[in-house]
Amino acid sequence: MSALFESTSDTLAYIAQVAWRRRFLAFIPLLLLPPLAVVTAMVAPKRYEARMTMLVQEPSKLNPILKDISINPNLKERMSALVALAHSEVVLGKVLEDLGRIGPTTDPRDRDYMVRALSLAVNIQLVGSDIIEMRLRSSDPLSPAATLTAIANRFVERLVSPERTAVQDSERFLKQQMDERRATLDQAEQAFAAFRSANADKLPALYNATVQRLAGLIQQLEEKQMALGSADAALQDLRKRLASTNPLIGRIEESIVQVSAELASLRARYTDAHSEVQAA
Repeated sequence: MSALFESTSDTLAYIAQVAWRRRFLAFIPLLLLPPLAVVTAMVAPKRYEARMTMLVQEPSKLNPILKDISINPNLKERMSALVALAHSEVVLGKVLEDLGRIGPTTDPRDRDYMVRALSLAVNIQLVGSDIIEMRLRSSDPLSPAATLTAIANRFVERLVSPERTAVQDSERFLKQQMDERRATLDQAEQAFAAFRSANADKLPALYNATVQRLAGLIQQLEEKQMALGSADAALQDLRKRLASTNPLIGRIEESIVQVSAELASLRARYTDAHSEVQAA
């Protein structure tokens, strides 16, 4: 450059001359491209995109107590299979049925076309180790959000199906065990109720009261026996006094004793209807 031009001013003058000669080539694209871009944007079909991210964490991280019984989702190992399943007719057909776009009377060819179109529009990928990103493109500004939500619901069902199956099996097993324990408990309660009914007087709650009542009855019996002994002694003393004061009473008592002895002897040999017993 220094060999062609002697100074910097000569170089700038040369560049200005070249720019002036190419002025139409430089300014025509600047004038034409913005209107063309506006027209293209207005004519081209509009595309809308819905985006959703899901955080899938291991149950053991949320609750260490469930570490031994929880099932980890294993996203890295299962992600390729889950993505393939999400693009399959099994999942996307259910999504279209949930949205009401197809039904039992839909033509199979239309059904396959809608499933393929939806499969091409949806994109699912794993970001990091526990974040799932879903994208859905559509020309309708209202449908992508609802469609992506339906896809996410079906995807989550497939994602948690192993853990849900394990939970259902555990629930079924625990329910069976609870029913068996409830039946055993009912039998034990019935046996306990029968035992309490049969041994109501021997139960600890009533035993002390029964013992106290028995002790009171024994004491009353002893008191009555002592009173009876005193009355017998008083009666014998009274009889002795009467016999000593009136000899006739003594002979009458001896006659009564003799007649009582004879009556006892006759009753031992005959019945009460015998004439000798009646005469006596």
